[in-house]
Amino acid sequence: MVHDMTSRCAIVSATALLLSIGLSGVMQAQGSQPSDVATVAQGGISGTVMDTSGAALAGVTVEVGRRSQAEKIRSVVTDNAGQYKILDLAPGVYTVTFTLAGFNPYKRDNVEVPVAFTMTINAELSVAGLKETVIVTARERAENIQKVPQSIAAITDDALETQSIQSLAR
Repeated sequence: MVHDMTSRCAIVSATALLLSIGLSGVMQAQGSQPSDVATVAQGGISGTVMDTSGAALAGVTVEVGRRSQAEKIRSVVTDNAGQYKILDLAPGVYTVTFTLAGFNPYKRDNVEVPVAFTMTINAELSVAGLKETVIVTARERAENIQKVPQSIAAITDDALETQSIQSLAR
């Protein structure tokens, strides 16, 4: 039995070696490198990012992540022509997010990357709304309070309510 297992292991090893040599020979005959086989099984995403006027946007961060995973898979930045390219992605469904300071982010869900194909995903970013914060600070000035007539300064909520009821009765 031990002899049978040793023979089987030797046959399996010899077969794997012959297949490896045969595949290498076929690839060399076609001018391919071993890494080309892995690349062909991968896909990619590329495209151009512009603003709403059609001008190319350089410096946009493009993130590609798996829909089923929260983690970021790959991140690149667009070049001066607004172009980006993310290659060697495993086939599957991805989310592509485009961000640049001063612009609203753009997100594209359910981007399906097939085997051996580079998807073109272009994006148009709109200028983010201007956000302004106005802070108003009120200060009480002591000299103004002293100039207010006593009759007005002495009125309280109760006094105002009493005056309002009396004026309605007239």
